[in-house]
Amino acid sequence: MAGSLRRCRRHYVGERFSRIYDNPYGRAAVNSVSLILDLVRERPWARLESAHTDVTRGTPGDKIMVEPRSAPYRGERIIRQIPVKIPTRQQRYVAYSG
Repeated sequence: MAGSLRRCRRHYVGERFSRIYDNPYGRAAVNSVSLILDLVRERPWARLESAHTDVTRGTPGDKIMVEPRSAPYRGERIIRQIPVKIPTRQQRYVAYSG
């Protein structure tokens, strides 16, 4: 738990500092950093109910649309559309519909 909190904190701070350090005008001088964190003990989760593609066959290099449907522990079902490129070294793709 403590390790994941440290990683999360590092990522959060690092992401914000990269905006400061990577600006086109020059590096800013930072003397100190102050953080206020709230620890949430609840682990949000969702169950994957189904996933479908927009094609039944695909070849390496094709871009297909994957539509996963998930049911979160709390709240409404979530349906997303995720574009996925089939790797060029992948064998022929055949979707299972059964």
